[in-house]
Amino acid sequence: MILAIGNLRTRLASGTRHDADWLARFLTFRSGNDFKPTAATMFSSIDQSFPTGLLDLVVAQAKTDRLYVELLDHRTPLPPPDRSRMLQGLHPHQIEAVEAILGARAGIIQHATGSGKSLVAMGLLALYPHHRATVVVPSKGLLAQFTKVYRVALKTECGVVGGGEWRPMQHTIATFQTLYEDLQGPRKYDYEGQGIFIVDECHGCASRTLWEVACAFNRTFLRLGLSATAFDRLDKKGLYVRSATGPVVHELKPGEAAAQQIIAKPTITMLSHPQPPIGGHIHQLRTQSITGSSGRNLAILRAVQGLPKPCLVFVRELDHGEMLSAMIGRSFPTVFVHGQLSAGDMASKLQQIKDGRASVMVASAVMNQGIDIPGLASTVNAAAGMSAIATLQKIGRGTRIVRDGAGKVTKSTVACVDVADTDCGCKGASHASCAMFLRWTAARRQAYAKAGYLVLG
Repeated sequence: MILAIGNLRTRLASGTRHDADWLARFLTFRSGNDFKPTAATMFSSIDQSFPTGLLDLVVAQAKTDRLYVELLDHRTPLPPPDRSRMLQGLHPHQIEAVEAILGARAGIIQHATGSGKSLVAMGLLALYPHHRATVVVPSKGLLAQFTKVYRVALKTECGVVGGGEWRPMQHTIATFQTLYEDLQGPRKYDYEGQGIFIVDECHGCASRTLWEVACAFNRTFLRLGLSATAFDRLDKKGLYVRSATGPVVHELKPGEAAAQQIIAKPTITMLSHPQPPIGGHIHQLRTQSITGSSGRNLAILRAVQGLPKPCLVFVRELDHGEMLSAMIGRSFPTVFVHGQLSAGDMASKLQQIKDGRASVMVASAVMNQGIDIPGLASTVNAAAGMSAIATLQKIGRGTRIVRDGAGKVTKSTVACVDVADTDCGCKGASHASCAMFLRWTAARRQAYAKAGYLVLG
């Protein structure tokens, strides 16, 4: 088969009916969850094409199946980068990442949280000051953070689209939701005029809607995704990330980053807590075994008492956060942050932790990504669950390394506790709840091991 590679899609330019059927079968996968799986395909039978981001998977499988493949590159030529503008102060891993994306034309930079992924994007944008570029972020918080990084790194202004603003410029930072809403009506944004398309925290947008937004940017010569956990989703929708941005082209694992003192080295202690058999729906299980368990909450309090401060405690449910913040607040100045706070209240509580007025922060998933507290000394994962992405993001909140004015490292480690719910002793053979708790804990252990972290207990 002969495949013609385009900026966004790759087309079967010449091939047999067998080749088209093979592509259709290979590019069909199961979507949804374990209870209601549905078939989804990334192959269009109308024009016999598929997302260019999946090309490497297609070629590799075709070779395995001993199919002949010839590639024709019809993508927009890559303009020469202005290397005289290479951003100063980048670390070697960041320079390697910039070169990797220039060579691949599309792909994901998968670097550990706290290792400076946003500066990789800045390094790329610095090389193309005269080409239009859009950086898409999944939240208003990341919009403000990325805009600040741009201004500091490139010493100039950038456009902002989102958070109540519509101010596009040569280089624009935009929220994913704002662009998606723009696509539903008469389009105001200049999608086809963009040469560079970057998605920050691309795993957070892993859905078909990300692919729809990516399709609007159909003339870009560079496509980049930034993530610490690009393909650790529990479903196959991670393929939409692949489709929009391409495969991982440069990786820096957390363990490697910690060994090189790029990020603070976490030491993770699994705090074992046996759970009694519990019946009922998953929500009832969470309410009884996680939120309402006095023994478990007491164990969390004791863990916080023994950890260095400031400490960040993660919860899943709002009422659990209120309960824990009240308990911990009797011993330490404590703030509770969650998604229902106003931007002003959120900023105020974050500042209390940063300036030392509070020593413990209890937080919902709103703190999982995009908000950094460099001086954080410890974390507690009290939220349970089995998501690898959420698990590693929680650890990543504390791995930002800290240096003083002279460049000397003043924080190189972070202490982390994971409340590891276990079974009643039946090893999951007698009770569904026990099997669930063991499965959750095993999944988080696996995530830590895969990242290269040291786990105790």
